[in-house]
Amino acid sequence: MHFLVDENVSRRIAERLQHDGHTIVLGQQIAQGKPDHEVLALAQGLNAIILTEDSDFGDLIMRQHLPSAGVILLRLSGMERLAQPDYVAQTIDAHSNTIPAHFTVITPSGVRMRPLP
Repeated sequence: MHFLVDENVSRRIAERLQHDGHTIVLGQQIAQGKPDHEVLALAQGLNAIILTEDSDFGDLIMRQHLPSAGVILLRLSGMERLAQPDYVAQTIDAHSNTIPAHFTVITPSGVRMRPLP
């Protein structure tokens, strides 16, 4: 999969996904400080799924109906930071067929997915 990793996501998670063979574009390299709607447009242009900890993308996609290849929102508070890269990578692998074109929320207790409008 192709991911645009938002600047608020741990570099360790990005590195783990890249190690697993995913294409990673770091937001801090191409979109640092840009508003979320511009990050969303950049990801759409790259046909990349946004990996973020910022819930504002939900509003942009689900309420404002801006186009997207998909979003993964990480809500991992309470989970040990060192365990997060493996958990995220394994969860993405387990749901790789349904993540594109969905708004996906990954939490320590599971995954919620909603098709994009």
